[in-house]
Amino acid sequence: MFVAQRIAGHMRNFTYLVGDPATKQALVIDPSFDAGVALKLAQDHGYHIEAVLNTHEHFDHCSDNAVAKARTGAKVMAHRLADVPEKDQDLEDGQIVKVGEVKVKVYHTPGHSPGSVVYVAGKHSFTGDTLFVGNIGRIDLPSSDPRAMYRSLFEVVAKLPEDVVVDPGHDYGPTPTSTIGRELRTNPYLQKQAYEAWFGLE
Repeated sequence: MFVAQRIAGHMRNFTYLVGDPATKQALVIDPSFDAGVALKLAQDHGYHIEAVLNTHEHFDHCSDNAVAKARTGAKVMAHRLADVPEKDQDLEDGQIVKVGEVKVKVYHTPGHSPGSVVYVAGKHSFTGDTLFVGNIGRIDLPSSDPRAMYRSLFEVVAKLPEDVVVDPGHDYGPTPTSTIGRELRTNPYLQKQAYEAWFGLE
């Protein structure tokens, strides 16, 4: 499986190209403000983009969906609760999106937003704004739900295999990627504790 990470836009968003080397089919995760970044990656490596996946509905992750769709003909997909522009297909928890031989599993992880998801493909987890390296996405926004985030982190994210790579939605941490195991050991928001104590973290 081919995975490439690049920064797109002025908010240090990460966009990802995930492809199948055998068929040269690929998908883009979160084109952000500049779909051209992922499109150039695809061109440079000989991939055709079949799908655009959004990790959630916030504008900094999906504002260039229309450009990606117009230039590639790709289908735009996101969780059914994520109101993203140009969406062609709703996704559900547990659903598999297949591009070539690459299988991407959808994990619904509400908290930062109602339609937030983590996509897992092979040994990579594309965590959007659910999990950053050393931190988590904001839970003080109008549509955020701290208790839902708590459940998503401990009942979904923390149960992924420890060797799975964390590919976050923003370049906000000390390193651009991490692993589930490293985050379980070092991320204060993934330490086992009661919700009241967890919510008091800064």
